[in-house]
Amino acid sequence: MQILTGGTRSATITATLPSGLVKFPKPAFDRLLALDHRIVEELTKTIMPRLFRDQMVSVLPKLFGEVDKAMLKDLEKKMKWLRLPRGHVLCFQSEPSDSFYIVICGRLQVLVKDASGESRQVAEVSQGESVGEMGVFTGEPRTATIIASRDSELVRFSKTDFDEFTTRYPELMRHLTLLLIQRLQRIYRGVKTASLSANILVAPASNGAPLNEFSQRLLVALCEMQPTGDSALEPCLLLTSQEVDGLMSVPGIAQAAENEPNDLRLRSWLSQKEQRYSVILFQADPTVTEWTKRCIRSTDEIIYVAEPDHASPGTAIAQEIEDQDLVHQTRRRRALMLLHRDDTVRPSNTKRWLTALHLESAGADRQIGARHFHLRRSSDSDYQRIARYVSGREVGLVLSGGGARGFAHVGCIHAMHELNIPIDMIGGVSMGSLVSAAYAFDPALFDDTIRTIKSQLKGVLFDLTPPVVSFARGRRFDQRLQGWFGDVRIEDLWVPYFCVASNLTKANIEVFDTDALWWAVRASGTLPGLTAPMIRDGCLLFDGCLLDNLPMDVMRERMGTSKVIAVDVVPPHDLKVEVTELQSPSGWWLLWKKLTRLGPKVELPNIVSIMQRAAELGSVYGRHKLIESRLADIYLQPPVDDIFVADFAKVDNATRIGLEHCKERLAAWWSKR
Repeated sequence: MQILTGGTRSATITATLPSGLVKFPKPAFDRLLALDHRIVEELTKTIMPRLFRDQMVSVLPKLFGEVDKAMLKDLEKKMKWLRLPRGHVLCFQSEPSDSFYIVICGRLQVLVKDASGESRQVAEVSQGESVGEMGVFTGEPRTATIIASRDSELVRFSKTDFDEFTTRYPELMRHLTLLLIQRLQRIYRGVKTASLSANILVAPASNGAPLNEFSQRLLVALCEMQPTGDSALEPCLLLTSQEVDGLMSVPGIAQAAENEPNDLRLRSWLSQKEQRYSVILFQADPTVTEWTKRCIRSTDEIIYVAEPDHASPGTAIAQEIEDQDLVHQTRRRRALMLLHRDDTVRPSNTKRWLTALHLESAGADRQIGARHFHLRRSSDSDYQRIARYVSGREVGLVLSGGGARGFAHVGCIHAMHELNIPIDMIGGVSMGSLVSAAYAFDPALFDDTIRTIKSQLKGVLFDLTPPVVSFARGRRFDQRLQGWFGDVRIEDLWVPYFCVASNLTKANIEVFDTDALWWAVRASGTLPGLTAPMIRDGCLLFDGCLLDNLPMDVMRERMGTSKVIAVDVVPPHDLKVEVTELQSPSGWWLLWKKLTRLGPKVELPNIVSIMQRAAELGSVYGRHKLIESRLADIYLQPPVDDIFVADFAKVDNATRIGLEHCKERLAAWWSKR
């Protein structure tokens, strides 16, 4: 094997009986490979399973429990090795379930057709995971179509062999059942598992993109990260075509095309590296070369790199990636890295890049997971943020609505800063959308922005108008939002941000991760009846709290396996009154009681509090299900019950409560991460 992959012998071989052998010196072996491609094909069938055997042996205990020599021998007798090139289908939905598989190397996509016949990706199966066992358990047809998102190596067990194994080794069934239950729980929560390793393509999004600079800085950031407790892998390896040629001591081997003699040698060598490293960065050449094509075939994710100030979007490599994804009917997680000068105050025209690279449409389909990031070229903290994204260790903060109570979110953000907990993405609803927008607008100016907002909130919702659509016109609110955020767009923010509104016309959720920031915040905080709705494409948009007052699900879809912190300032019980019974009270009578204070005290919530609570009711009623689903890694509920939603004179008190409550809870949680 080492004659292909290089390096020293991996074992000592001693003859136990008189033996005859044929010796092939390496130069002669290389010439032999060049003579006939069939030799390469036969060697591939023999060598690749041997190459992956060690990896398979390390995977089996995680699936089957303790595997002794007898069980391993039985398993190896029955398993069939299968190479599944990128884009090839392993099985189709509704087919009979005649076998199950273990992914030894590579990654698969799980696609399900809905009632309309559209296919959507619901999960991924990565190195060390099994697929197809549910159908083997139940005898039911396949529930999904499985397709290789990159070149993959698998082992197959037939249903007959599986039944025989589980009879002979009942503990095997127990372990697989436990894994299946855990997988179903993750699907219910909408959480994807983190793979043992990830192959990431670093490609130019524009001509002249500084790939070397970006890759080297990201490599350093990944290697400096604190290793996870159970990882035995080295953190990261960066591979360029020149680096591969040098490491393998074979000039030009990185440019080997598929089915050439050196292809087997290169595949074997890359497979060995994948077993050693958590992340491998495959840096493409500046043009579409054989190495670039191999990078496209061999990677799970794509990172595009560009300097937006010096170039226009689009390269031949980006087009090749799109073409290959279309041909193979696969689409991988993708991210755009926009490298800015250190003196850049505010990014701009990001939408142009998202559109040109087809990332905008992907962002709307959250099953695909397209992201974009703005980095200052010399900022170590920005590269650390990208390292957290690559390694699945980001932190997302999602903030609920709640009027004046929402200023407890400010205290939570202060607590996170004091505890050095990063905020890699932030989003929210209603007041949560405003506070999170103030942070994403510029984290360094967060406190200044909040002070400005607090000083200008008074009377912002009381530009009264004839109550045909609403009591307040909302124009004053519009002007204040435009004053705070100007014409900044969400996609141009330094910190990834989203907010949620309710589409009253279509009865669904609208998620804004591109748009004018002030407009999106206004839509997210428009209380029905109090303020005039925002209108787009003939639809009425109102406060997001109507349908989802704490969009943990939206954040989880974007964050994958990363950490999600949810802060909820809406109490489960609210607006309790001291009056035992009161029927059809007159507003004039209530006003007179309030002014004169004569007779028994009658305290009822004002109309704004009632409208706010009514809007929150559906979300509060179903909130326990979201909490039980564990969409958030930690759920915080600062005790701000005594602050009314419209009592903006007490926002400083809300901030103090939020800081004290969240700091205590977060400190204990973060120390155990």
